Amino acid sequence: MPLRTTKNNLQEHLSNIAFDQLGKTFQEVVMFAHGASIDLVWIDSLCILQGDKGDWHKEAQAMRDVYRNAALVVLVSGARDGSEGLFIAIGSLPCAIECHMYMTKSKMVFSILQSILQEKLIQP
Repeated sequence: MPLRTTKNNLQEHLSNIAFDQLGKTFQEVVMFAHGASIDLVWIDSLCILQGDKGDWHKEAQAMRDVYRNAALVVLVSGARDGSEGLFIAIGSLPCAIECHMYMTKSKMVFSILQSILQEKLIQP
């Protein structure tokens, strides 16, 4: 089961979430954000208590502002789950970007994404 925040692990997650606990998709988003000098990453399943309707309703009220003020919103629509990453093999291509990135503030992110993709394509 993918890592998620619940009442049982909330205190632990507030102090630290180890990078290696994250699924491949979340790891690649964190690395991408770091490379783009984006300091904060919001991941719904980690930032909203899962299985807690009260917390979900509270956080849902703020979601418009979270997404509107984001430097980058990543929606990975081609993956089955968070274990596949941002780069997914499609047909005969070694990998392809199968995610949608909506820019709100920074255009340099696209050049970083392009360099990540090039590195993935030339790896054996």
